[in-house]
Amino acid sequence: MEAADVVARLRAAGCVFAEDEARLLLAAEVPPAALDALVGRRVAGEPLEHLLGWAEFCGLRIAVGAGVFVPRRRTEFLAERAVALARPGAVVVDLCCGTGAVAAAVHAAVPDAEVHAADVDPAAVALARRNLPGGHVHEGDLDAPLPAALRGRVDVLVANAPYVPTDAIALMPPEARLHEARAALDGGPDGTGIQQRVAAAAPRWLAPGGHLLIETSDRQAPLTAAAMERHGLVARTVVDDEREATVVIGSVAAVDEPEFLRRTRDSYDAIAAEYVGYVGDELPRRPAERALLRWFADVVGSGPVVDVGCGTGRITAHLHGLGVDVSGIDLSPGMVEQARRSYPELRFSVGSMTALPLPDACVDGLVAHYSTIHVPDDELPGALAEFARVLSPGGHALLTFQVGDEPLHLTDALGHPVDLLFHRRRPERMAALLEAAGLPVHAQTVRQAEDGERTPQASLLARRP
Repeated sequence: MEAADVVARLRAAGCVFAEDEARLLLAAEVPPAALDALVGRRVAGEPLEHLLGWAEFCGLRIAVGAGVFVPRRRTEFLAERAVALARPGAVVVDLCCGTGAVAAAVHAAVPDAEVHAADVDPAAVALARRNLPGGHVHEGDLDAPLPAALRGRVDVLVANAPYVPTDAIALMPPEARLHEARAALDGGPDGTGIQQRVAAAAPRWLAPGGHLLIETSDRQAPLTAAAMERHGLVARTVVDDEREATVVIGSVAAVDEPEFLRRTRDSYDAIAAEYVGYVGDELPRRPAERALLRWFADVVGSGPVVDVGCGTGRITAHLHGLGVDVSGIDLSPGMVEQARRSYPELRFSVGSMTALPLPDACVDGLVAHYSTIHVPDDELPGALAEFARVLSPGGHALLTFQVGDEPLHLTDALGHPVDLLFHRRRPERMAALLEAAGLPVHAQTVRQAEDGERTPQASLLARRP
């Protein structure tokens, strides 16, 4: 059978991506009679992924099978959010795992993660075990089969639980309605029945500071968030318009977490996608900043260096291009996700400068490029003490910040409501605080405001004796 014939049959059956599907079917390299049978089954409405035996998900080839829910492209957003929140060595659990696609994506992306997955469907469990050979797959209802030893240890719990309202099942495309298990689709009268059970179960498994992530729809997100909040989690909703994906994240509130951290994290999560384009071409237009970073790279040598408050990763990537062994840390999971997308060859993780997830004296250099500007005066000494703690003797810290006396409060940025406070400071005051933290300043630069800037900009190079 020729490619044109396959495309014609698929297009006549209403396949929107007939050319792409034909290419995949032809690539299966089966005898002509078998190919004709596959095309016939696809024309009859069987999911393409079931015919191929696999689906692409986050760059992985995920084994799928008849009757089991096929991982959707929008669910890649759920996986990406989980990866952004999972530090190296994190404990991650995927409930209602289906084929285990989300668990497999996390396992592939997070070094040394301990990944568990669970599903009630034996067919799904068998596929998940194929897709997650280095993980732990359990069979049973929701969290019932999880090992008791995981209680209170789970850093990230994800669930793509069924969320189609019962009455809407009949309106779904035949591919899903007829060829995927109803139990993998039906979320009860309002679509949140199983989500509510997951939200109720999550607190007994989550570690302090842990997170529950549930994929849902934009209409159901308020109900999903309310279910999380009823069980003591702090809920927020994140969306990806391109993939029409919605995820609600419920976090265990850290008792001692300062309020400014929550405001800053939520604000940058809200604008993360737009922020990439907003600052993307800024560094090439700032020769003074490039020269400063070149100088810093010469001072610290090959590193290791940590970029604290790395945002979208552009400074991390620039230093990497200068030959520095550098990684990035940011408070905002959304920013970390964008950094990982833009620079997949580099290492980025979620963390706060008030409690850096690093051992003592482990880096030769630290960059805080405009990241201390959101730290209030009473919290700044603690953050600078953290900088001193992680720097090795002789290590250098480069801080860049806005000069001034009056703070700026933003309530709207890039089309989103935010709650961001920018603290401007005098270089001599910052130098005194660094000195008190055990980081005497060796060099200082101040330049006037350039296009788009409101204040002069200062940089201080400090060194741990």
